[in-house]
Amino acid sequence: MQGIKDPLVLALIAMASFCMGCARPSLIRPDKKKEEPVWIKPTWGMEAEGLQCRLRPARRVWQTQETPTFKVDLRNGGKRIFAFAACESLPVHRIIVDGRVRPWPSPPTKAGKNRPFAPGVEFTDLPLSLSVSLSAGRHVIQVVLSFEEVEVVSNPVTIEIARGP
Repeated sequence: MQGIKDPLVLALIAMASFCMGCARPSLIRPDKKKEEPVWIKPTWGMEAEGLQCRLRPARRVWQTQETPTFKVDLRNGGKRIFAFAACESLPVHRIIVDGRVRPWPSPPTKAGKNRPFAPGVEFTDLPLSLSVSLSAGRHVIQVVLSFEEVEVVSNPVTIEIARGP
């Protein structure tokens, strides 16, 4: 077998060898950075008889003395009409914090004029204040609303309670 004498072929082989070395993973490890959560646009929770709930935190980080607040969106993609009380509080039945289900501290107010929650109707930006205290750290929150014995679970959202100074 004779050696390669064509200068163009030799140049191509040299370049290919050089580039292959560039493709190797770096042996230098980047500094470990503090993991920051990736905040995504909230999605809708699971559907229950056509009803869905979307929970959106007003902000991601709260101080320990602050009460986290949220906006709630509701939509009816089913075929049934539900009664929705037009009062100051949402029909929150339970709360799920870090995977643990807790009863909502105060029962929903039954007073107020009912309005139909018909198919195709969507209520947006309904206010909700968290009525449970949370320790410092990150927490995954979901709420469970009840409409005529149908429980609607929101999407999970992550908030952080900042550690004190």
